[in-house]
Amino acid sequence: MTIDRKFFVSALGLLVALGGVGCGDDDRPAVDAGPADSGPPGMCENADDMTKIVRDDFGPMMNQDVSGVAAGCALGPCVSMTGMEQATCITTCIVTATTLSAGCASCVTMSVGCTFQNCIMECVPDPTTTECVACRCGANTAMVNCFDVYEACSGLTPTTDYCM
Repeated sequence: MTIDRKFFVSALGLLVALGGVGCGDDDRPAVDAGPADSGPPGMCENADDMTKIVRDDFGPMMNQDVSGVAAGCALGPCVSMTGMEQATCITTCIVTATTLSAGCASCVTMSVGCTFQNCIMECVPDPTTTECVACRCGANTAMVNCFDVYEACSGLTPTTDYCM
C-alpha cells in the first residue's frame, strides 16, 4: 500500500506540537512510542482507515488532517499526561475525532512518539530540514528509522523514499 507524502509531512506537525509540550522541561518524559511490536502489521490497510488517513477535513474547523487532530489531542486533553498514559490518551482522542480504528490511530501515535523521542532537537526548529528527515531515517543515537516504525505498524508505505 502507498500513501501520500502529505501524511508524513503533516505527522511532523504533531512532532512540533508535542515538542512544545516538553520545551524547557527536561524532567518530563517523552511520549512513549510503545513497543515496536505493539500490534500486527497492516493496522491501517483497511479501506475505511486508508480513506481517512489522507483526508484533511477533521477538527472543529474541518481543516485538519489526522496529524493535526493528533496535535490538538496532545496539546489539549492529553497535555498534562506522560508516557503510556499520554500515548493512550492521544490515540483515544484521535479515534474519537476521526473514527480511525484504534490500531491505526496507535500507529500515528507511535510514529510521532518515535520522532519526538529520537529527533526532537533536529525536527522542532523545522520539520522539513534535511537534518530532521535524516534523523527520522535512522541518523539518530538509537539508529531507529521512524518511517519504518509507522510502516511496520500501519502497513502503509510512502510514495516517496525519504531514506535514500
